[in-house]
Amino acid sequence: MPVFSTILLCFNALVDPTQFAKLVELDAKTRAVSEIVVDSTVCIEIGVDFREGHGSGTIISQDGLILTAGHVGERSGLDCQVTLADGRKLEAVTLGQIFLTHVHRRMDFDIGLVRLLDPPEDLCVATLASPNSVERGEWVVAAGWVADLPKSGQRAPIRIGRIQERMGPRLRLDAPFNAGDSGGGLF
Repeated sequence: MPVFSTILLCFNALVDPTQFAKLVELDAKTRAVSEIVVDSTVCIEIGVDFREGHGSGTIISQDGLILTAGHVGERSGLDCQVTLADGRKLEAVTLGQIFLTHVHRRMDFDIGLVRLLDPPEDLCVATLASPNSVERGEWVVAAGWVADLPKSGQRAPIRIGRIQERMGPRLRLDAPFNAGDSGGGLF
């Protein structure tokens, strides 16, 4: 959000108490969702020194399944290392990817799965929502490990934005994305 818009929004909130209440409510909801987002977001390194691939993912099951973008792993059977939010590094393997784009048929799939080989019992799992559960204009939180690998104690960066448009199963957002965000969750 540009600085001028932020200042204008804050000024309006000071003039209109109902706007201020809405900002406080949005802040509280964002903070609550952010804890789940950050704790369930992982960094995925594929190959030695992540030369074969690097991206983000979201833990979706207690048995160590991680949802990511298909182009992060590119194919099944690749060894990888997953860094959890608390800094633990765990061995994993890519299970399968669908990375298919047919513009003329309006199909776009970029989905991948990774499995932790020995998942710990204390994983933070994100609940998958129905694709139809979000509407245009709703606020969302996006998470992903940008370009660099996480340092000890560092947590996944988050960004907030709104759904701008629904295009079948795809969503267009106004949240900024960076290299390395691929595969990160949208909450």
